[in-house]
Amino acid sequence: MAGEGAPVPVPGSGVWWRRVVRAVVVAVVLVLVAAGARLWWENPSRRSVELPEGIEQGVVLEMSSSIGPLYANTGCLQTKGLRSQGHEWVGTMGWSRADPETGRPTGEEETFELRLGESFYAEGLGTVTLLAVNPPPIRTPLSSGDLLGGWTHRVNIVPEPGVVPEEPYWRLWHELLEV
Repeated sequence: MAGEGAPVPVPGSGVWWRRVVRAVVVAVVLVLVAAGARLWWENPSRRSVELPEGIEQGVVLEMSSSIGPLYANTGCLQTKGLRSQGHEWVGTMGWSRADPETGRPTGEEETFELRLGESFYAEGLGTVTLLAVNPPPIRTPLSSGDLLGGWTHRVNIVPEPGVVPEEPYWRLWHELLEV
């Protein structure tokens, strides 16, 4: 028969349902691949680095908002957040200077955003390098309660002469620097 083409699917026939099932399976696979790619991009697997060349070994501390800030006679160092940007972890830290005479905060705060291995110089404290991050687990709609505790930032601090941390860091600082 001349002019005959492919059979036209008729509702109720086996060909029609196979095509519908195939389309649904393809759509589900595409959604799963897109969701997996987004999770991979927003949760980089690289979470730590070695101490960069040229940076002196100092005191390595694990910090987070649940552990609390590092108080010293010259100011306060605290974590401000952790996020993924461009498939890299970016840790935000804040340094608040203290008045050397009274020990009270001056109200001035510097905020630094660091990628793994990057350093900043906090006047009155020293050089701070981000060595590792420990992000919280991925939250899902099925997760219950708040996730508290644990560290989010591991930093190497090369202190300026005369910087004295307050408790609870003093003992650790003393042991690590072998003062």
